[in-house]
Amino acid sequence: MSVSKRHHYNPRYYLRRFENAEGRLWRLDLDSGHVACGSSDSFGYKKNWNSFSGDREGFEKDWLEKRIAQIDDAAANELSSIVSEKFPERLTALPFAISFMQNHKPRVREHARQTAPEVVDNWPQDYYMITSARNAIVQAAEYQTETYTVSKIPDDLDARFLTSSNPLIKFYNKEMMFFPISERLCLMLNGPKVDKSKLPILCGRETVEAINTLTKNNSWQYVFSNSPNFSS
Repeated sequence: MSVSKRHHYNPRYYLRRFENAEGRLWRLDLDSGHVACGSSDSFGYKKNWNSFSGDREGFEKDWLEKRIAQIDDAAANELSSIVSEKFPERLTALPFAISFMQNHKPRVREHARQTAPEVVDNWPQDYYMITSARNAIVQAAEYQTETYTVSKIPDDLDARFLTSSNPLIKFYNKEMMFFPISERLCLMLNGPKVDKSKLPILCGRETVEAINTLTKNNSWQYVFSNSPNFSS
């Protein structure tokens, strides 16, 4: 089976939830201020990010990319259930996808090189790739929470959620985490326990603006929107 060279650390099924009706997505580079128009296919990837640099006995070149694709397939189905308001009792696949988005991406390696160059600079690409993927699997337990809730922007409210290249919003002094899952929905991990029949919970403009501000501050460079206007 042919595997694309575009390896998305921000998965396409995820970014697609933030495209407009014409399939367009805008990306704001907070480092430069530049805004680009594209789609879920053209953003959030690095060529051959999950490919071995050479032959590895017992492993094909794109072995890791195919394993991550299996995680993404399961997470996409779980996300579709939430968006269609068929809420699973517990999240099983999505925590692994979130962990890969957070812990296995080029910006994390750049940060590691800046903070511990004497260690990371000596790591071959293949060693770093496997170490990073293993860390993402281990860290997934942090996102397998006992409870979750879903906030929804009312249909009559002209507002939408943004997302970013670092989409999960964590707090140092709180267990609750925010994770925008579409332009109209935001997942709250470790939120107050709510009967699934009462989900989603409608939110107001102030809540949307507060989450979008956190998204921008947490972004690690890129913010994504369904329009070229990045205000709420």
